[in-house]
Amino acid sequence: MSINNKNHVINKLVALKEEDYSKVEVGVYLVNRDSQKDDLYFSKLVEVEEPIQDFLRNHIIKEVKDHKKHDENFPIQDYNHEFKLNDYIGQFNLKKQGDKNKVTKNLGKLNKAMASDDLEKIKHAKFQIVTLKYQNEMVRFCFYKGTKKTAKNNKLAIFSSEELKIVNSELVEFGGRIAFFADKTDIYVIDPKNFEYAFEYTDHISEVSSKNIETITTMKFFTDKKVVNEFKVASGHHLFARGSANIKPETLKDLEVHFDARVTELKKIKASRDKIKDTVKRKEFEQNLGELNALIGFIDFSNNSIKFAEKDDPKPLLHFFQDKIVTSFLTKKIRVMMGI
Repeated sequence: MSINNKNHVINKLVALKEEDYSKVEVGVYLVNRDSQKDDLYFSKLVEVEEPIQDFLRNHIIKEVKDHKKHDENFPIQDYNHEFKLNDYIGQFNLKKQGDKNKVTKNLGKLNKAMASDDLEKIKHAKFQIVTLKYQNEMVRFCFYKGTKKTAKNNKLAIFSSEELKIVNSELVEFGGRIAFFADKTDIYVIDPKNFEYAFEYTDHISEVSSKNIETITTMKFFTDKKVVNEFKVASGHHLFARGSANIKPETLKDLEVHFDARVTELKKIKASRDKIKDTVKRKEFEQNLGELNALIGFIDFSNNSIKFAEKDDPKPLLHFFQDKIVTSFLTKKIRVMMGI
């Protein structure tokens, strides 16, 4: 059930009046992630005073409400591998991603840890999971906040009874931005960086990216081994991994099927560009072409293949392979479609 369904617990929570917030049960788990251990996560359910519970209810419901649009729907899209989500929440559907997906696997470990209650020292906690339960339905909210610790070169103190007193135990801070929240079927991502860190998902992104680049470089238009190697090295940078990992199987299929037709179009565009002798008019033409102008430089039109050298910027080719180069309906200018 989508969070935009009126019967979803999220919509029930945001529809509550403040005087009814006390009907929402609050659970607070402090969680540590240890990559060196097979269990990966260690969690502890902690008792919190009613004023803290009141704060968490109010804070979380307000934060969630702030993501609603004027039409009263949450702006959601399928979660992809973009580093930043602009104006929408990424929906990570567990069934669609499958049991082999790293997030799905690690979520199972997190669930087990939350049931085990075996985090021995809360000072090791890296983040918080706050659960809100209403009418027997529960949503979990993740805040990436660890405990505040004292060190040899600094001390924490609180002002009490007109005096600053040293804090000798760990401090836990509540509130701030929700990293993601989850129901039984979906994880809703607000902060991709912390979502991926929580589930060690960056490794998965790199793996999928490498697999997609490997598939592309075995296609018929990569005819030179040196070109293949240089392109793999350049496109293997972590800054490009998200976009490459987001290439769908159908896009890869379309790329191989339609490559020659697109090259034919690029050849015509190149011929039109090269005919322009006036410097000002040519520059204007190239500006309207946008990234297609750079893409032309990577095509060997004599045999419809890719050419690429060691110091070349792979972005135009990567954007082409990702099907991100589009024509503006309004201006007819060529642009790169980012964040999709």
